[in-house]
Amino acid sequence: MMASLSMAVYAGLPVNLPQAATRAGRGPETASVTIDHDGHAMPEPRAGRHGGSRSARAPAAQGNPALAIVINADGDAAHRHVVAVLDALRLAGVSRMAIAVTPTSEAR
Repeated sequence: MMASLSMAVYAGLPVNLPQAATRAGRGPETASVTIDHDGHAMPEPRAGRHGGSRSARAPAAQGNPALAIVINADGDAAHRHVVAVLDALRLAGVSRMAIAVTPTSEAR
């Protein structure tokens, strides 16, 4: 089970990340999935919009069991959309996932 990943900046769908006071150091090889406020999910760095299940599986298709997926979900995205992406990633064999956040002013 993975606890956390480092924060990274990705260009793609504009999202408003929630804040958190903690963050971890650099982790293993990563890919990301961005979920916008309307629930559209897209693997980075591809352009275009896809449904959560299909787009969430794309990074896992790389065949790397150590690959960790960072989920960049807009703070206004419905919980059900984030859960759908998490579920699709698990079904695709991904076991290492983290959710990106923006550090709060209390972060060290």
